[in-house]
Amino acid sequence: MIPKAITPKNQITYLITLIGIVYLSMACTDEKLVYNALDEAYKSLQGEWQWIKTESPRTRSEFTPASEGYQEKIVFKTNDTVEYYRDEVLSHKYPYQLKYRIDNSLDANSDSTLVLVINKGTESYFSTENDTLIINQSYVDGPVTYYRKRN
Repeated sequence: MIPKAITPKNQITYLITLIGIVYLSMACTDEKLVYNALDEAYKSLQGEWQWIKTESPRTRSEFTPASEGYQEKIVFKTNDTVEYYRDEVLSHKYPYQLKYRIDNSLDANSDSTLVLVINKGTESYFSTENDTLIINQSYVDGPVTYYRKRN
């Protein structure tokens, strides 16, 4: 078989094909990273969390189980449901989701932040580190609540 001569038309075809392959491989990789990050975040929330304290940055108040006279815990289920317990009695049950919030919707290059949304309510910043869950709504003058993972 005699190889074809490389013509400008063939070069353009090869270049477009190469760009397409590179673009598709990058697009699939980014999507996979987003799903892995979401999966990991959902896994980090699942389980029982014992209430430690709630701080109100607006009023500079702090509430604890000792100051309020009761225990609370929240349980994040695998089916995207969160249950609230007060003194081991179920008091509320809501759907929850994690979603990305664009930090500055007017800037196309703005970062996005993963937030927790319970019962289609206010978006809450959250973190799970060292068996501590922090749910933070201080950006809207809301509370910052701390929980400890139960084994």
